[in-house]
Amino acid sequence: MGCFSKGNRYKKTITKDAPVVFVTPCFGTMGGEVTAFVPQGSNVRWESNDCVEFHSSQGGRCVSCLRPGSYSVFVDDSDSQVDFQVKHSNYPTITGYKVKNAAGELSRDGEIEMITNVLNGRDMLVGWSDGSFTTHKTLQNVKPGVYFATILEIDGKAVPCIHSTTPAVLEVKGEGSCEPNLQL
Repeated sequence: MGCFSKGNRYKKTITKDAPVVFVTPCFGTMGGEVTAFVPQGSNVRWESNDCVEFHSSQGGRCVSCLRPGSYSVFVDDSDSQVDFQVKHSNYPTITGYKVKNAAGELSRDGEIEMITNVLNGRDMLVGWSDGSFTTHKTLQNVKPGVYFATILEIDGKAVPCIHSTTPAVLEVKGEGSCEPNLQL
């Protein structure tokens, strides 16, 4: 495979039997995914130096649940090999919620704290599913219900946000699961 400069763009040339690999990074607790585009009928083999068990689909052409690291894919019938890395995404990611349940059905004394990879102390704007906004990770004075958050801004700049967990379920104390209800 080679790249040729064409102004500010690059045109990739790919030999007939060389695999093309598309890598999706890890988000929060979700592993990365890799798909190998190979000639029809090719045998695909995946390898890692870390003794990783591969979860494959599409006839072995796609592997998922990969943690960050270095990997290789081989196409047996053409002796082609592509080495690649799965990296962890730097996008703000919500990976769970810590819930403090409400005292009663009509009480507004519950609390939801989002668990995220955003470091404490950073200025952020968070939108919550009840229509409210906070500048921190915690939504207070909440009644029972189902909630989720979206990080809209960090340090005054709009950001994409990945939500890799189920919504928070705030219940009445003593009903449902034990407290605090940590959902990861």
